[in-house]
Amino acid sequence: MLSWASSSSAGYTKKLMRNVFFIVGYGVSNIILPQIWVAADAPSWIGTPLTLLTVRFILKRLNAQRKAWIAEQEALGHDGHGYVERLDENSQVVKTQVDVSLLDLTDLENKYFLYPV
Repeated sequence: MLSWASSSSAGYTKKLMRNVFFIVGYGVSNIILPQIWVAADAPSWIGTPLTLLTVRFILKRLNAQRKAWIAEQEALGHDGHGYVERLDENSQVVKTQVDVSLLDLTDLENKYFLYPV
């Protein structure tokens, strides 16, 4: 789950915050749960696999939609590049073509991002 939390997002801030929330939640649950544990309420161990299968199903569906969108974009002649604007030494705006993965977009903004499944 820890590696999936970081590899299934794009964008530095989003990836960092997702890891922070995961680690904090894990730590807090390790502090609280032993205090409220009752032996009669033993877990069935179905929750984690069910959650992982649900996330996998959602990510596979999103990947299928994105692959269709990418194929549609390629048919239109778009190749997954973006542009970065900068000022040159004459204060002229210069557009430089870069790969879309270098634009620091989140996974929701970057439609070329495919989730690892």
